[in-house]
Amino acid sequence: MLTVLWKIISWSIYTGVLVLEVTAGSVTSRFLQRNNVILSFDNKPVNNLHDLQMVSMSVIGSGIEIIIFLNLHKIKHQVKLK
Repeated sequence: MLTVLWKIISWSIYTGVLVLEVTAGSVTSRFLQRNNVILSFDNKPVNNLHDLQMVSMSVIGSGIEIIIFLNLHKIKHQVKLK
């Protein structure tokens, strides 16, 4: 389960979930940082918290790709959720 505080953001180019806080030492702290914007999770767009919750629950124990937006760049991470 993702342990982040979030805020929905929308620009004309990207829509995603803004990460406001990540719990230190959590699984997500290995690939997410404060102010990252989650654009897609497991190759599915993340437009709001509901989208993020649905895709994150369906892939526990699986290797997935997460795309974030940081410093004007899209960054891909391959991660395995527990």
